Amino acid sequence: MIARNLSSEMKRAIVGGTIGTVIEWYDFAAYGFLAAILGKVFFPSQNPTVSLLASFATFGVAFFMRPIGGILFGSLGDRFGRRSAFTWSIILMSCLTFLIGCLPTYASIGIAAPALLVLLRLLQALCAGGELTGAYTFVGEFASTKRRGYESSWTEAGAISGFLLGSLCAFVLSATLSQSELVAWGWRIPFWCAAPLGAVGVYLRIRMGESPAFEVMKEKGLIVSAPIGEAVRYSRVPLFQAFGIAIYQNVGIYIILTYMPTYFTTQLHFSQMQSMLSSVISMALAILFMPIAGAWSDRVGRRRVLGWSCGIALVLTYPLFLLMSQHSFGLALLAHVATSILVGIFLGPIPATMAELFPTNIRYGGMSLAYNISVAVFGGFAPFIATYLIASTKNPLSPSYYVIGSAVLTLITLASMVETSRTPLKENANAVPSMPLGMYEGMSSVEEGSE
Repeated sequence: MIARNLSSEMKRAIVGGTIGTVIEWYDFAAYGFLAAILGKVFFPSQNPTVSLLASFATFGVAFFMRPIGGILFGSLGDRFGRRSAFTWSIILMSCLTFLIGCLPTYASIGIAAPALLVLLRLLQALCAGGELTGAYTFVGEFASTKRRGYESSWTEAGAISGFLLGSLCAFVLSATLSQSELVAWGWRIPFWCAAPLGAVGVYLRIRMGESPAFEVMKEKGLIVSAPIGEAVRYSRVPLFQAFGIAIYQNVGIYIILTYMPTYFTTQLHFSQMQSMLSSVISMALAILFMPIAGAWSDRVGRRRVLGWSCGIALVLTYPLFLLMSQHSFGLALLAHVATSILVGIFLGPIPATMAELFPTNIRYGGMSLAYNISVAVFGGFAPFIATYLIASTKNPLSPSYYVIGSAVLTLITLASMVETSRTPLKENANAVPSMPLGMYEGMSSVEEGSE
């Protein structure tokens, strides 16, 4: 629930801006939580690990379309407006998710079934490439300078709420249907639910106004014809920084939030009900900490909050995975909650940090390019890599190494950045907020929202 102390305009921006991210992450959650079932339906094999790997590989391959989608929708958003770009993304995303639920199975049409699944996943990823970064951009440009971390954090909270919604759907299905019913038809229900969610999202978005920062940019004639080219030309440092800070973000999301239910059942040998219960509790608490961390970053700075959460994760991830493996559901739940809260604290300041890295006329495109390349490289294949690491090393704790490695890379990136909290957003590609704070004075800026 959005805090009451936000203005009505800010609430509309948050709700309209994040509804698509709910659908996007709901789909990823549904696929991740049902990966073992989908492996049996579309990739039948005598070896369940092979089926699971094939299912996760399909999940990961689609992410290579994310940068292309980011370039497409990011360019449209910087040239023609944020609202129209991510309104189309939500229309297409929800339709494609619904179609996955209509697919015939391998038993019905053979190899054509997984081929169609891969095709729809690729198209989904194309549409998703501009969704989350579009929400970051849109809400960040509505937010006030002094409270941008807190106000923008609801964007990420909305995205993870999609995860929570997907996990709740899977939890209900697991509680009410048998394994044979899930394999026969139950797996379709979460994907079909995307249609009404998408209809609500489209309705909300077509009623929104355009970002005030984009309107100012348009009036001043600062729109560029090739925003991606401008980003590569003038904003290489912010591009690398956005790529780097998204590494731990994506590995944390796709290991701790998406892969963990599968880990609980296949490696820790808990029931599917216990696995889903752990995910629901962990995600709910992670969401709770996001606006707290966003507000905290407004007071003490983005780098400090991001650095602390990443540093603590670097130290505690392996011990927490070790705690999960003690054959006690209570201890495993405690460890899962702790890892999820660390991810939640990191995610809180991320939307504002991303928005502050880029100037308005290339913000959507530049952010989409950097973020989605990072997702494709480190996020999409995270469940596959975790499954492969366990299978090859015979060590159920090995996924923790991947999380730790991502934390190291993001900490190195944070060390290269300067603080951007409580500073105005930049307007043009020649004034990027990657320089010392004293150099901001005298530069043109856009100030949106109430103080």
